[in-house]
Amino acid sequence: MPATPAWTPYTTAVSDTYQDLFGEGSFTGKGLYDVDCLHGALDGASPSTPLLSHDLFEGIYARTALVSDVELVDDYPASVLAHARRQHRWVRGDWQILPLAVPLGAQPGGGLERNRLPLISRWKILDNLRRSLVPPATTGLLLLG
Repeated sequence: MPATPAWTPYTTAVSDTYQDLFGEGSFTGKGLYDVDCLHGALDGASPSTPLLSHDLFEGIYARTALVSDVELVDDYPASVLAHARRQHRWVRGDWQILPLAVPLGAQPGGGLERNRLPLISRWKILDNLRRSLVPPATTGLLLLG
């Protein structure tokens, strides 16, 4: 996921906006899976190229929920450059799954098929893309000002 400023739904450990409003949480890095169920849910869903960022993709197909009474500790990147590289990879990964947000998709044999992802899942993809545009837009506005 892109950087999480204070105004995004990912900044608190007590609540998840999507879970509270729509009964579907957002996967944000750590989780427990039934591996067989996850493989079944992802069957045929994965793009043919390796995913650069998997959290949003897995969360859409695995259907996640927030657990706020468990604490998992993960190290921060060792340097600012490592952090920037990770953020860049995550943003590229979010843009990589943009085709999953469109209403119709091309089929391997030709033709179009209706997107079967729930509207809220497609919205999450677009919301991540919107958030990825905030830092460059803010920088551009500062330079223009």
